[in-house]
Amino acid sequence: MTTEPDAAAEKYDLEGLSKSLTGWDEIAIQQMFRSSIEELSGTVQARALLFVALRRAGGKDGPTFKQVMDMTIVDVEARFEITEEMRAAAEQGKAGRLAGTGSTPTS
Repeated sequence: MTTEPDAAAEKYDLEGLSKSLTGWDEIAIQQMFRSSIEELSGTVQARALLFVALRRAGGKDGPTFKQVMDMTIVDVEARFEITEEMRAAAEQGKAGRLAGTGSTPTS
């Protein structure tokens, strides 16, 4: 577990990643997180999307799941590009649905 986000780590487009989920990605999320992405809280949805990104980069399901679950939420959030629009919506409490996944963050 790290305390400082890795500035050199690749950053992912949260909305783009959520919209690019395939059925295979959704099955992998269900198997590893024991819920569909729509049923996960906002922070766990972010972990699930990072899990997908790292799988696509060649990570194996088990070790990749452990990796994202061992990360602090600061480290997870640091792996995504946050637009000013997303930041403003979050500050106003209007973030609503997480990156087009159809789910409302609960945490």
